[in-house]
Amino acid sequence: MLDVNLYFDGKVNSVGFQTAARRATVGVMPSGSYERDTGYLCARG
Repeated sequence: MLDVNLYFDGKVNSVGFQTAARRATVGVMPSGSYERDTGYLCARG
C-alpha cells in the first residue's frame, strides 16, 4: 500500500511504502523552488 502526502497544491508528492526490509519514502516534484517549515530540527551524526 502507498501512503501519499501532497504539498504545494499537489505539485509536490511524498510517497511512502514498505519494502521487504524497511519503510521507504520517495519525493516526486517538478523542477522549481519549494520551501516548507517542518517545525523540527533534523540532526545527522
